[in-house]
Amino acid sequence: MFMQQDTDLQAKYAASLHNVAQSIIEQQPATAIYSNNTLGIHVQSLKANFAVTHQLLGETTFIALAQVYSQHFPATHWDINLYGNQFADFIASQVNSAQATSLPWLSIASVASIEYSIVYAYYADDDDKKQGYQSLAGRIGAEFSNKAHKLLADHYPYCDFPSHWQPNKPVAIWREGIKIKLYQHSKITQKAEVINGQ
Repeated sequence: MFMQQDTDLQAKYAASLHNVAQSIIEQQPATAIYSNNTLGIHVQSLKANFAVTHQLLGETTFIALAQVYSQHFPATHWDINLYGNQFADFIASQVNSAQATSLPWLSIASVASIEYSIVYAYYADDDDKKQGYQSLAGRIGAEFSNKAHKLLADHYPYCDFPSHWQPNKPVAIWREGIKIKLYQHSKITQKAEVINGQ
């Protein structure tokens, strides 16, 4: 009972904060301009980080998803180049939306997951990459298409991609100098140990 009251109070408090913020924005056009600029920057960052995903979704769908994502998922890193760490999950969640059958959401989410891992391998600080790789276990499902594989390989020429994707096998992504390597194997932890010199 007490926890329910606590949750109700938190919800009312959050709603009142939202109402206050909304009234301030409506009264101060400069704040609205700042909000629109921030939204625009985040959408542009998503377009840059997820170029193949953008191509697969199309302009209208991508922009609509990017705007909603940008409004609900603030940046978690100071570097705007690393924005979008939950975008693949957001795309995958569209299988539960009214548009569930309109696109192959899980396949596109797989592409987005690979793209973000490439971005992360390229831009993240060395301190952030101490493990040397990112595992995408369970991300590459059977629905991953040859078209998506070709688009990724064409768009990221500095990446070494497997010659073909094996469904439901994990992928490790890491950086060696200026090359980004992608490796797929059923026992990804063994490869990770080799990469880390363990």
